[in-house]
Amino acid sequence: MPYSKIINRIKDVLINELLIQTPRENITNDCSLINDLGLDSLQVLELIVALEVEFAIRIEDEDLNFELFNNITLLARHIDSKVKNV
Repeated sequence: MPYSKIINRIKDVLINELLIQTPRENITNDCSLINDLGLDSLQVLELIVALEVEFAIRIEDEDLNFELFNNITLLARHIDSKVKNV
């Protein structure tokens, strides 16, 4: 799957599933999910579940750390590695 498609699908999930109020054009790849978009711990859990469904992957507990959600680029890289292993 092209990397740009992963980025766009993450943004779609943020907008359509988590209903964040940030306009799509303001969601950059280096946007912090927690600091810039304001996701709280419950929304992060909802995001994990939504991404697992969207990409048919499993994000393991040991993969969960603050860095993974530091920005969309890092999250997309992680998803890309999971998608390639499926």
